[in-house]
Amino acid sequence: VLVYPPSGTGAVNITRGDLKRLDNGQYLNDTLIEFGLKVWLDDLRMEQPDLAEKVYIFNSFFFKKLNSKKEPVPSCLVRKWTSKVDIFSKKYIIVPINENFHWYLAIIVNPDCILHPPPPETRVAPHTRKRKRDEQLPAHIYTFDSLGSRHPRTVSKLAQYLQHEAVDKKKFQIEDTCIAQYKLAKAPMQKNFCDCGLFVLAFVKAFMADPARSIERI
Repeated sequence: VLVYPPSGTGAVNITRGDLKRLDNGQYLNDTLIEFGLKVWLDDLRMEQPDLAEKVYIFNSFFFKKLNSKKEPVPSCLVRKWTSKVDIFSKKYIIVPINENFHWYLAIIVNPDCILHPPPPETRVAPHTRKRKRDEQLPAHIYTFDSLGSRHPRTVSKLAQYLQHEAVDKKKFQIEDTCIAQYKLAKAPMQKNFCDCGLFVLAFVKAFMADPARSIERI
């Protein structure tokens, strides 16, 4: 029915079955989540190209692979996913996640800060302007869940992935990296069983509309 983008790599194919998922009471699938995020990022490239350049989006299959129990170090299963991109050059990494038929979102902020943990004496002074705080923060992983659940195990997987990515792609020793910090974002709650995918897309758009202010509020 629809191929987006119509040219280039990484196109999403929307079928009639996918379109039926847009009916009331239906649950968004992986294809529609990926489509929604691609459209949003393309719009951001037109409106705020500098900000868009700082964003990297994993599709939902990334965390499914990372969460595999078949490998002692699951990050080995996804090492090729970033063969053409340096995720440490990005400021915001967006990770849509589906577990137990429920969508929620993780956003990694300042991933490069796991490579150079600041010594205690360089911490930001209390009087630093709030609007600049996200530039000084250590690496954080924020989760947004329209059911309000915490996801420490998910965050642990993502934090370990960042460390192994630093070892693999940047040739760091793992002891020279640090663990990204975790915060659960206060988020609106869904009022039914099926709108979690829509909430994930809305969370991305709301957070990235003004990342610095969003971080202040978390």
